[in-house]
Amino acid sequence: MSVLVWIAIFGLSSLFWAWIVFGGGADWLEDTWLSGFLLCWLAPRWSADGIKVFALITWLLQGIWFVLGLLHSEMRF
Repeated sequence: MSVLVWIAIFGLSSLFWAWIVFGGGADWLEDTWLSGFLLCWLAPRWSADGIKVFALITWLLQGIWFVLGLLHSEMRF
């Protein structure tokens, strides 16, 4: 995968996580089946704050993976 595609994928996923954390997405997804589809099968049971915590942790881990992928091309697939 090229660096440009890697950056684009991370940018799009960052927009999604930012919407959940900062844009009211967690409130919108709370108690819906869609949260189970988009996030985790347990997410419909979580509060909006729980969804935000999940999103922050996932975003942080994706950020680490993104940097590793920039430094080592074999980490990209």
